[in-house]
Formats: sequence, C-alpha cells, structure tokens
Amino acid sequence: MYRTGDLVRWVRAGGRLELEYLGRGDHQVKVRGMRVEVGEIDAALAGLSQVDYAVTVGRTGPAGSPVLVSYVLAAPGCELEAEPLRAQVAELLPAHLVPAAVVVLDAVPLTPVGKLDRAALPEPVFAAGSGRAPRTPTEEAVVAAFAQVLGLAQVGIDDSFFDLGGNSLDATRVCDRLGAALGTTVPVIQLFSAPTPVALAARIEAADTAGQPDSPFAVRLPLRTEGDGAPLFCVHPAAGLAWCYAGLAAQLAPGRPVYGLQSPHLEGLEDAPETIAAYAERYVDEIRAVQPSGPYHLLGWSLGGFIAHAVAARLRETGEEVALLALLDADLIARDVAAPEPLTVGELVATLGSSLGLPDADPALTAAEAAALIRTHTGAPVDAGHLDRMTAAYNGSASLLAGYRPPLYDGDLVFVTATADKTHHAGGFAGWRPYVTGAMHNHLLDVEHDRMTAPDAVPALAAVLDRHLGDDRYLAAS
Repeated sequence: MYRTGDLVRWVRAGGRLELEYLGRGDHQVKVRGMRVEVGEIDAALAGLSQVDYAVTVGRTGPAGSPVLVSYVLAAPGCELEAEPLRAQVAELLPAHLVPAAVVVLDAVPLTPVGKLDRAALPEPVFAAGSGRAPRTPTEEAVVAAFAQVLGLAQVGIDDSFFDLGGNSLDATRVCDRLGAALGTTVPVIQLFSAPTPVALAARIEAADTAGQPDSPFAVRLPLRTEGDGAPLFCVHPAAGLAWCYAGLAAQLAPGRPVYGLQSPHLEGLEDAPETIAAYAERYVDEIRAVQPSGPYHLLGWSLGGFIAHAVAARLRETGEEVALLALLDADLIARDVAAPEPLTVGELVATLGSSLGLPDADPALTAAEAAALIRTHTGAPVDAGHLDRMTAAYNGSASLLAGYRPPLYDGDLVFVTATADKTHHAGGFAGWRPYVTGAMHNHLLDVEHDRMTAPDAVPALAAVLDRHLGDDRYLAAS
C-alpha cells in the first residue's frame, strides 16, 4: 500500500460515508503543480559541513506563485551567506528542488514544547540579480520586463529568468511587455532558448537586423543553446510542432543544449514525409548537422516516440552510440485503433492549448482566429496556413501508424506513462519489449496523455529525464 500522507476523516452525509480532506500529515508542499518532498532539500543542505540545521517550507514568491524557501542554521564556528549557499545546493539538487531563497537563522524558533515553530519563521527576502547592469536600450527593456513580472527590485543582465523564479506563464507576460515596449514581436520560445537579458536582447536585436524573428517552424528548433554537453533532441508529437518542449528545456539541468525536431512541411516549403522511416531519415540528417557523432540523446512524445525509436535504430545501425532513448506515452496500441474523426483547426488548438501555454481556446475558432490567438499569447508569427498544415499532419498521424512495425533497436529504453487517463498502466510500456534489446525502464506520471508537457507536469518529467541523462544533482538528491 502506498501511504499518500494526506489526512482525511470519515463523515456521514445524506446517509452515506464520505471522506473529508483535512490536510497533510507531513510537510510535503506543492510547487508549480508538483508535490515536493522537502526532506530531500533539507538533507542536501544539512549534508554541507557548514550547515548545522535546515528546514524547507512553501511560501508565496515575488510573482505570487508558490516557491520553496529553506531556513538554515550555521554549524559552530561557521558563517553562512544565503546566495552562495543557494548556489552550492543548486549543484546538488535537480532544478525543481532548488529553493528560491535561503534564509540564515540566528536561532531556530521553537514552540513551548520544543518543536519547530513554523509560524515564527521570518519572511524571506528574495534576492534580486546582482550582476552586470544593462548597457543597451534593448537590455534595459528586458531587465525591466523581468523585474516587473517577477516582482524584483533589480535584475542583472547575466541572471537567468528561470533561476529568478520565472515559469512558462511568466515568460508569456515578459514577452508581451517586451513586444509593447520595443514595438516588435518577441516569440516566447526565444526566452526559453535565451533566458538571460544579455542573450535575449542579442536575439531580439539580431532578429531586428535580419528584418524578421527566427522561424518557430524550422525543422531543427533551438530550445536551449547553452552548455557543452551532448544535446537532447526532442521529436514532435502528431501535429508536427515541438514548441511543447520549451518548458521542459528550461527545467532540465543546465549544461546540455536542447533542440526540437519539427515536421518539415510546416513552413510549406517541403512535403511531409509519408512514413515513419522517412521521418527518421530526415531527422538523422538534422541531428548530425549539429552533432556529427554520438553519444546521442533522443526523446519523443506520442507519435514522436515512434519516430525517435526509428531514429535511434537507424543511428545504431550505422554504429553510433545512443545514450538515451526516452518515449513519452508512445503506445503501440495506436497502430490498431481506428482513425478518429478529423479535428478542425479550432479543435486541435483547444486540445493542444496547455502544451502551447495558451488559455482555454474555443473549439469553434477558425484557422485565422486561432492563429490570431496564438500570436497574441506567444508572439509567434503564425498564420492560418501553418495551422491548416498542422491540423492535416495531426489528422494524418493515424495513417502513419496503421500497421507500422517498428525496427529492432539495439539499446536501452526509458518510457514515461501518463496514468491519469488510463485504467491499466503497463500495456504501452510492455508492448515495446519485442523492439528493444536492452534494459527497459518505466516511469508513471500522474497526468493525461495530452498534457505530458504542460507546465504542472514538466518538473516531474524533467526530474525523470535528469536521472537518466546522468545528472549528478539528481543522483545526489536521490
């Protein structure tokens, strides 16, 4: 039996018994939709030689959303400074467990019976950026937008938006403000791939010089360019678009570039590949243009999982090493399911809204209306033609899978199962056994299939991937 830690009691209501939720029986907190065991953070802090005591709690951050705050007591003879200590623990923990603030205590507040008095813990002071000041009008605008959205007094041009506590919804607000202040379009995906003011300002200025922003429909889409590690390549789901991985790229441990692979026909300059094998060949070329040799790291969600598996098999056939193949809820049973009724553009945008960072969309929207909605909330230069091609790709995905027989992949497999909309959780994972020669690992994620990269699901997904990518901070926290 799994004990959840929730406190409930039986109550009689209208002649039947019901469970009434009373709260938590432990100090687990919920941050960005993910339940966090703060004991892992406390253990990492207390494991440092200069820290005698640590406790972590949930607080309201400067942007109004819940954040983690750690309170620490120095070991005898030691002095602690909050920001250096936070930077030190960031080397030990995955991104979603790093506290937004560290508060150094003179003494631990206690109740009359000698227990921690949580109500007496002081309010945290969230550190503003202390790095270089802006040097250009564009950098000044970016710094101002970061500070306004995140509620900070000061931001340096080298401060990462996400290290300052920003999330995907905050990113949309920043890009809206920048677009209004600079009189240009700032696609939110630019902020994910260039999360510091100095980098984002350079991207904006380069786009202005070129006369147009980077295309969000490029076959190989840079989601995060920083880092000298081997890149992670993320293959699009059925609609052909890889924007859904932008939030994931921001949450993964730093040091590894992340690229999305998108359907070649979205720009209208190429025809869509007609088979999964053809997609795989096209994407092998794109991957090798960035990384000529392995080890390769691949991920795919839904239809993208089938393509990523085919890419991995093709790379192994040529003698290359594949260090990671991760499939997000790519269920082989989809090959045998009758094609559903085709979706309209409005229905598709409504279905994909949470993954694209959009508000609830009306399924009755026309292609032009849906494109206007996306432009408003993401800044991306989307038109009706793009959405028509996306919808055609989505509706045609069933024919790609019908009767498809995957190749044999000589390597290990990491599978992530979306459990919230399934009665049985093992089928999708187990179905891959005939097509994988190595070890297989399954992770259960409490989310619906269509929301695997939604903001509230991304921290848990990033933690799983960091573990299999060999991130030392995750292993230390585990």
